Amino acid sequence: MNRSQIKNKLLPIIDIIENRNLIQARLIGGLCNKLYCLMSACDIAIKKNYKIIDPEFGWIEKKMFSDIYDLEYFNESIEKITGVKDLIVKSDDQINEKKIIRTQLDLWEHSEKLLSVSRESNKIFLNSPMVFVLKSLRLNKNLQDILDNQLNNKIVVQFRVESDWQNHVKHHDFNYRNEIPFSDSNDIIKMLRVKFKDFNEVFFTAGEKHTEIEHLLSDEGIKSNYFYDSTLEYEINAAINFEIIANSDIYVGISRSTFSNLLTLKRQLLLENNNNYIYNYNNEIVLRNDFGLYPHPFDSINKTPILIS
Repeated sequence: MNRSQIKNKLLPIIDIIENRNLIQARLIGGLCNKLYCLMSACDIAIKKNYKIIDPEFGWIEKKMFSDIYDLEYFNESIEKITGVKDLIVKSDDQINEKKIIRTQLDLWEHSEKLLSVSRESNKIFLNSPMVFVLKSLRLNKNLQDILDNQLNNKIVVQFRVESDWQNHVKHHDFNYRNEIPFSDSNDIIKMLRVKFKDFNEVFFTAGEKHTEIEHLLSDEGIKSNYFYDSTLEYEINAAINFEIIANSDIYVGISRSTFSNLLTLKRQLLLENNNNYIYNYNNEIVLRNDFGLYPHPFDSINKTPILIS
């Protein structure tokens, strides 16, 4: 495989199925990166009158969108909002590889363009694919049953202490108005103690080091809980965690996370919960007001977007 073929394989692009009005959306990254790419695919498909073949998810093991989300609910919701029927269709085993037309429509780049319009204008457009796709996502019944047993959490915290994030921070410049790109678990716990003085129980989410975080919290007299089911694919676990957090009373995360930003959008815009905080600014936990729009922590606490119908 040459360099251009490798690059093409790694790009989040769409392929058109010739004469079928179908597209295959190739999604990349973790769960929420894939969701941002899906939002782009939905935007393109609606504008060009295409249907999207049930896209692939999964970090380690291949899973389809419909393995995680309620496809019938999604399509019904999209139809109510946009008038488009059956936007995502089940995979077709009869697709001939020779009929696939490769394109250079980069879904991540498309998503960034949509976001840049909102960021530059400080406006969130309620008819944007970012909003109507997020509004249409619901876990499928099997996963919803698991979720129902994990609700009623008061404080939920994202511990972004994964090794790949630490490595990313080392090789990128985050010198922007008191931004603290990485805090270790002990620092996060100290900030929680300062902000929420009387709390003694927390639900946390982390990509790794669950047991270590649990022990650190226990040493501080804090009862903790997290959700991770080893029998479920990594991104299915992430999707369940996403919904657990969305329905919690208070959420503390960082603004340098698509997971955290998409969560904040859902909580603040769709669930009307303004108790969303970040800890990657000035070594303290502060309220964010941006509906999850801005990655820079200074902007996330100082800018409140205008909602445009």
